[in-house]
Amino acid sequence: MKKIILKIILVCLFIAICLSLLIGIVVVGGYIYIVREGVPGEPIEITVNKGNTAKDIAFLLKEKGLIPHEILFLILIKMKGGDKDIKYGIYSIPKGYSAKQIYELLLKGPIRPIYAYKITVPEGLTNKQISLIAPDPQKFLELVNSNEYAKEKNIPGPTVEGFLMPGTYLFEEVPDAKTLADVMINQFEKEWEKLMGENGFELSNEEKYQKVIVASLIEEEAKIDEERPLIAQVIYNRLKKDMPLQIDATLQYANQKYGVLLTNADKQIDSLYNTYKYKGLPPTPISNPGLPSLRAALFPELGEYLYFVSNADGKTHTFSKDMDTHTDAVIHYRKAIKKKQNIKTESTQK
Repeated sequence: MKKIILKIILVCLFIAICLSLLIGIVVVGGYIYIVREGVPGEPIEITVNKGNTAKDIAFLLKEKGLIPHEILFLILIKMKGGDKDIKYGIYSIPKGYSAKQIYELLLKGPIRPIYAYKITVPEGLTNKQISLIAPDPQKFLELVNSNEYAKEKNIPGPTVEGFLMPGTYLFEEVPDAKTLADVMINQFEKEWEKLMGENGFELSNEEKYQKVIVASLIEEEAKIDEERPLIAQVIYNRLKKDMPLQIDATLQYANQKYGVLLTNADKQIDSLYNTYKYKGLPPTPISNPGLPSLRAALFPELGEYLYFVSNADGKTHTFSKDMDTHTDAVIHYRKAIKKKQNIKTESTQK
């Protein structure tokens, strides 16, 4: 009987020793895994969403093959004081990193935020047209058309028209009217600062405003970037010679007619934006120009062109130095358009 009891005690002791060794191996192995310096491999992107818990993050890391099991990572987070310092966003984590290295990466913050809202503003839109794609059209239009906001932004015009920089903007949450407008104007100022670096000298606020007006005219008339400096040349040459600009885009702005042919009645509108009737630049920008048009307004191509007319392709223009050459170009344009219309009519009749 004593022998049996002794055997049981020895077996139990053996099992206890084995369990202790096993626990020791697991603990030591886990500790080594947590603190070791891993060899970085292929980077894997993970997205930590707002509201994710430590458990959610650990599960995500295991799912992506970055850790063998959630438990060790959760123990580490618990030891370090929890997940309150982990910001939501997109992280790039190399395979092979230890739990400690991964945790330190998460504490540094994401490589980029999660964008919940995206807005793309094309070149050449008016304030009103931009408002139609803003989250809150009415509030946005009221803001960007207010004189108070223009004064706040140190813009010497009645509104901020011309200074809402076109482009694609990303936000972590849906922006209110002021946030969106501020970001666009700030981007304009960044681009303008770069242009002033190219220019070699600063312009006064009023000179800046005049250049933006010219850029808005270029934006509305040009279809390809190569012609923007040439259209700028025509504008500046006509201003020097005290000739009316006669730019149809200003009539569109005055009549608020876009995408339709202008009539002779449209040309009679009594508005300072009617550059057929009034010489000089219109009183404000007529759209929000992009960077190529702003650059063309600052750096026009030198030459003697005074006229331009659209070609039948609807993209390029013919530039002329005198009225006779310009008249020939207009006649050629009308013939080309008529020919295209006849071909279209014939093809529909077949």
